[in-house]
Amino acid sequence: MPKNNLPTLSTPPTEAELRLLAGSRYAFTTLATHYGEEIAIQVGILRDPDNPELTADDIAAMRPAREVLPACRRRGRGKQKAPVKVPVSLRLDADLVERFRASGAGWQTRLNTLLRKAVFGEEKR
Repeated sequence: MPKNNLPTLSTPPTEAELRLLAGSRYAFTTLATHYGEEIAIQVGILRDPDNPELTADDIAAMRPAREVLPACRRRGRGKQKAPVKVPVSLRLDADLVERFRASGAGWQTRLNTLLRKAVFGEEKR
């Protein structure tokens, strides 16, 4: 179809008119110039084979992924085989925490080692 033969659309355009344009070879820029960007976007959506428009039946049949796929369940570290550490909430002086954080990654482990030395006089069990 040549550029000057673009069909006239009703306001707002009907689904059939948009599908007619989606089946044409007009580029996005041509459609946007002639009909406006919103119409060009709607035609682009209709042209996309990987993103079909959902019907009311499709939407009604949808379920959350966690109900359909067991792999979508929450992931995490999982339960420890032999729990040796316990998560705690502890309030420490800001300058102390700053100093340990400034020492780089692993600062919590280093703090644990210093506490162990102070309390038990040993590095590790």
